Amino acid sequence: MKYAVMIEPFDEGFEYVCDTKNSTGVWPTMGNPKIFNTRQEAEEESKNWNTGIVVEYKGETKWVWVYN
Repeated sequence: MKYAVMIEPFDEGFEYVCDTKNSTGVWPTMGNPKIFNTRQEAEEESKNWNTGIVVEYKGETKWVWVYN
């Protein structure tokens, strides 16, 4: 099983933490999710974000917006 981290950067829903492809550390909108082999690795990454949550990644990038 693979894992990813999602964050809620604004009050508009969650998005995946993505791989950065440049030296700026900024990822493109709807870029490729950063994938982790273990839940522990994903949990460590989620600690870098105020709203980070660990989710199972099933090989498809589905952009799901979660509203409260």
